[in-house]
Amino acid sequence: MPTNFIFEEDVMTHLEFWDMEFGHKEVAYDFAGREIHRDCYGDFLSPYGWNVDHILPKSNGGSDRLSNLQITNIKTNREKSNDTTFYANGRRFQVKHSKSYYDTEANYDYSSKDYVIVKL
Repeated sequence: MPTNFIFEEDVMTHLEFWDMEFGHKEVAYDFAGREIHRDCYGDFLSPYGWNVDHILPKSNGGSDRLSNLQITNIKTNREKSNDTTFYANGRRFQVKHSKSYYDTEANYDYSSKDYVIVKL
């Protein structure tokens, strides 16, 4: 049974969000370079498991808007936690407002997002 997400703008399943972010690719990479597989949503036992992450954590004023959400490997999401400066996959990252920072050097397409994650 598909999981439905209630975003501020829409209600969609996790696979619909994947398709919006990556098209119909079966394999993609999160911003930290970790591989994720379309069929591994929520699979904590798989090295390719993924979930939906708030780019700017809600605890820091982030919203449930699609422009503040991204898909990350479960391990990356755990390492990021609720931090805005953090280490993931052995590299240091920071959340920045996308209007003021454009060179992300990340694998993720942030063109429709309010915030970006940049490698420090």
